[in-house]
Amino acid sequence: MTRTMRRKQLGAVATELHHRGRPVILLGDLNCTWTGEPTLLELATRLDLQPFEPDSRALATFPHGRPRRRIDWVLVS
Repeated sequence: MTRTMRRKQLGAVATELHHRGRPVILLGDLNCTWTGEPTLLELATRLDLQPFEPDSRALATFPHGRPRRRIDWVLVS
């Protein structure tokens, strides 16, 4: 997926959730790391979401069996 497409998709998610006026929990396989893909940080910033220990290597989820990268996230407001 291109960075442009990822930004467009995460922008749509941010727009949908921003106007709800309630606490937000966003979770799933976002296929990107905290520092390697700026769109995840942009999404978290736009929605004022916090990840749990974003730099922890102990929480790596990919690849299955010998995870080295964290691509699954739980972000909360």
